[in-house]
Amino acid sequence: MMQITTHHFRHAFGYHMLRAGCAIRSIQAFLGHQRLNSTGVYTKVDKQALRNILDRHHPRSGHT
Repeated sequence: MMQITTHHFRHAFGYHMLRAGCAIRSIQAFLGHQRLNSTGVYTKVDKQALRNILDRHHPRSGHT
């Protein structure tokens, strides 16, 4: 069983705030990061979300 830590909650907070459209500088301030590089880990692409966007919007996807 995986142990959940405060780090997991911080990471989930940053990730979900970014996905909801929150500015990366605001997330940096919320989390108290000195350097933007520390906050940058939340900008990694969610591969499934990218796949869903491509499936919805690609001209050959079959969706109208």
